[in-house]
Amino acid sequence: GWSARLPPGEFATTLAAGDDWVAATTSRDLLRIYSGGGVEDAVVGGLGRAVACCAHKRSLAVAYHRSSPTADGQQDVWIQALDVEGRSSVNGDGTRLPLPPGAKLAWLGFKTDDGVLLAKDSSGSFWMLVDDFGWRFAPALDAAAKRVNAGDREWPVFAVHGFVHCALLKGGAPYPPCRGAKPVLERLALRQPHASAAWDATGDGDGWGSRE
Repeated sequence: GWSARLPPGEFATTLAAGDDWVAATTSRDLLRIYSGGGVEDAVVGGLGRAVACCAHKRSLAVAYHRSSPTADGQQDVWIQALDVEGRSSVNGDGTRLPLPPGAKLAWLGFKTDDGVLLAKDSSGSFWMLVDDFGWRFAPALDAAAKRVNAGDREWPVFAVHGFVHCALLKGGAPYPPCRGAKPVLERLALRQPHASAAWDATGDGDGWGSRE
């Protein structure tokens, strides 16, 4: 294993690991990329205070605050998708996540089969990043509408083949129990994007990096 020491006064705020690299956003609004052996490969400025990040193979997604919340509590969260190996941005400075007032980003992850990016907000809505009208988030699932008990919540674990697999949190618990029986995962179907918005990730699941 290896470790990396940040400059004095700087600390990591989010972390994600890809195929053979690790990414960290830091308190100095920097994005740092390290090789699988721990060598720092890139240091670039961020686009705002990082909220979350996730990785899949060669793809990295970073969610950040572009501005302060509005008076009615609507957060201004944008998500930028990066091709780390290609050292490029997929969707420019990012795509705005259409959070309803009072909602927060609750989960961010890539589908493991095709590398499509998903986001879940605290109201129970899942969103899918699609190449339609210039990279927008499209509704993928309203999990709240499928709940048997209104107080329950979903804890996403992974998404694959058109489904997101979640642990059900009874009574609005903030996270699954650390002890006891392993949570049983529920499989929730994701809405597929329109044919015009779908993009071919190829059979190897490399995601955006495989596009020509």
